[in-house]
Amino acid sequence: MKKLEKQIIRKVYVFETKKFIFELFSRVIIVAGAVSVGLFFGQLLFTQFNEQQTLDVLQILNEDIQIIKEYWTDVISVLFEETPKDILLIIILSFVLFALAILTLIKNFEKIKAKFISLSKFWWHRA
Repeated sequence: MKKLEKQIIRKVYVFETKKFIFELFSRVIIVAGAVSVGLFFGQLLFTQFNEQQTLDVLQILNEDIQIIKEYWTDVISVLFEETPKDILLIIILSFVLFALAILTLIKNFEKIKAKFISLSKFWWHRA
C-alpha cells in the first residue's frame, strides 16, 4: 500500500510540475511577446513620425510657457491626426496585455512562490 501511495503522489507531483512549468513559460512568452510587439510598432511609429517630420511640432516645448499654454491643444490635435490609428491601437493593446500579465503576476506572486517551493522541496529534498 505504501508503494502505491508513493506512486500516486509522484504522479500528482509530475502533473503539477508540468502544469506549473507550462503556466510559467506561457506567462513569460506573453510578456516577452507583448513587449517585443510594442517595441517593434513603437519604433515603426517613431520612424514614420520622423519621415513625416511630425515631431517638429514638438519644438513648441522650447518656447515660453505662455506659448505652450496657448497652443498645446493644437499640438495634441496635430499629433493625433498624424498618428496612424492601426499602429497606435496595436501599441496600446500590447501595453494593456503587458500590464495585465504583470498585474496578474504580482497578484499571484505568493501562490506561484509557494507552488515553486513545494515542488522544489519534493524534487530536490527527497531522500
